[in-house]
Amino acid sequence: MSDLLASDSSVSAATVCVGLDLSDEAQALVQPDMNARRLINALAQAKLPGDAVAVLARASGPRLAIAWALVCLEQRSSPAADGGEQACLATVRSWLGGPSERLRRAAMEAADAAGYAAPAHWLAAAVGWSGGSLSEPDLPEVQPPPHLFAVAVAAALRLAVAEDADGGQHTLSEFLKAGARMSRE
Repeated sequence: MSDLLASDSSVSAATVCVGLDLSDEAQALVQPDMNARRLINALAQAKLPGDAVAVLARASGPRLAIAWALVCLEQRSSPAADGGEQACLATVRSWLGGPSERLRRAAMEAADAAGYAAPAHWLAAAVGWSGGSLSEPDLPEVQPPPHLFAVAVAAALRLAVAEDADGGQHTLSEFLKAGARMSRE
């Protein structure tokens, strides 16, 4: 497989992986001198696209990772998505169009209300966990861990393909290629 990310990244793979729940196989591929780009390519070559999407999400940062996941979900979504899913996706789209604290909180509340049962709910959670405070506005601020948005992005993408015949491996690989293309633009 060709390089998924064209530009070199000075961010170390070990730094990007902090907090991500990677498989044992993926963790074994992390080398001390490896950057995020090389790890993502190694994970793709090892046919570990589920791990690779989590690393790419974390390495891309919240806004790009959420935009990438939205594109992937929209390509797979069925028109039968329930109102909660549609509300979550609408909030994500609004946030991407102009991030604000109000929209971030609305996304977090929509994900909470929906119960994290669908990919769109997890993507809304990614917006909610992309920054700001996790606590209520009248309470002291509690910042989300910096990896939390990536966990939610990966959960959204993995859940979207969970019922695929191959466990989603092919589709996750396609999602990964789309994310890599977006990161080069």
